Amino acid sequence: MVVILVSGFMTYFVLADAPAEGVVVEGERVPGIALGVTRAQVEAAYGQPKSCQDLEINGDLAFCSFPVEGGGSVGVRQHGADDLYAINSPGDVVFQIGWSAGASTTTAGVSTTLALQDRQAVADAYPNDEVTYDERGKITRVEASQLGIVVRWIKNFCMFPDSVSMAIYTPPATLPDGSSIHVSDINWTVEKIKGRRRVKLVASVQSEQGQPVYGATVVGTWT
Repeated sequence: MVVILVSGFMTYFVLADAPAEGVVVEGERVPGIALGVTRAQVEAAYGQPKSCQDLEINGDLAFCSFPVEGGGSVGVRQHGADDLYAINSPGDVVFQIGWSAGASTTTAGVSTTLALQDRQAVADAYPNDEVTYDERGKITRVEASQLGIVVRWIKNFCMFPDSVSMAIYTPPATLPDGSSIHVSDINWTVEKIKGRRRVKLVASVQSEQGQPVYGATVVGTWT
């Protein structure tokens, strides 16, 4: 295997074998892999990725893309086994899976093909979703956060038609009424770039029961 590394971007010359079609279960799995599996399990199912990219820290290779038979790709985002940064380890855990083409259909009957043909049908498929419109009243995003799925439309330039991407993720925890959440841990990194310092903070938020609370809004003051 030949590996080329340029600015945190790694390319492999071994094609993956992601399934071309199947059923997507919102907030759980796509054909071949599921949320919560490890990097090693993804590569066992799909083969080596065609590319990986750093997202949070140098060398994390947190986002990996796998080609799909017949066209398109599946993108997998990972964090560390400790819920913090991925570390390019076989034990990194998948928390989001996205795709932009293919015949896979969700349990609600939504596919990228349907999304390109009928945006309103996507919104109707998830009646408790959040719908975003542009200034002309055109749907640009449909997200059913309690199910763990989001559909986005991307406006392309010139004569090219709009494109669409879909992704599933772990739904946020449903907390009992009156329960509280708290910041259980804070980690930070500092980089110095051309005389300026960049500080990145990661706050881990948990419920009273010790469950991670994804999507929590964290507000802080820097002095």
